[in-house]
Amino acid sequence: MLIRGKNLEPFTLINRNKCFPPKLVKFGLTDIPQYPGGNWHWKHKQWSFYASRGNRPYMEDRMHYLNDPYHNLVMFSIFDGHGGPFVSQYLEEHFSGAIRQRLLRGSSKCHPSLTVPESSGTSVKQQVTRCKDISVQAISSVRSNSRAIITEVHNIDDEIVRLHPSLSSLTGSTLISVILELNRFLTVINIGDSRAVACDIAGHAIPLSADHKPSNVCLIN
Repeated sequence: MLIRGKNLEPFTLINRNKCFPPKLVKFGLTDIPQYPGGNWHWKHKQWSFYASRGNRPYMEDRMHYLNDPYHNLVMFSIFDGHGGPFVSQYLEEHFSGAIRQRLLRGSSKCHPSLTVPESSGTSVKQQVTRCKDISVQAISSVRSNSRAIITEVHNIDDEIVRLHPSLSSLTGSTLISVILELNRFLTVINIGDSRAVACDIAGHAIPLSADHKPSNVCLIN
């Protein structure tokens, strides 16, 4: 049997054993096709997105999805724009990437393992002490990430004002972002009155965020 072909890549052992790292997946509302009636919907793995323009002639809300399988990091963000799409569009293009880079810079201080290794020579008192140490490390890591995220959010806000001072004073956007790290640690970033809700196995809705009003100021020590 004779097989002929053009532009065939020579088969070698190197090509056979070539390893391709998992790809970074990211897209926003502007990357999703618009369906008739001003609707958008998309799905990737267990994440899905739907948006409707409503009666407005244009869409001023944005979203962004980022899946980084190499670092086991997933981000899903929604930006509810008002007064125009300037701020929400900027957030769609820059927010997730900036937060991801900030978290990766602190990856050397990653979350500790919450599993206590079993050892026949370990007493109950030593195991309890180990659990307390792990809890302290986990709380410290969460606080460190929270400060890093807050710093990055302020940097993004300053950059928006610097780019267009007059327009940024007339337009704005809420921000709700869910970050899942290592399939275990869930962080919710909330600015404004957009909401994140979880659903338990019994079908009950569990609020993950509270409306952010000027009268509700929360300080993280």
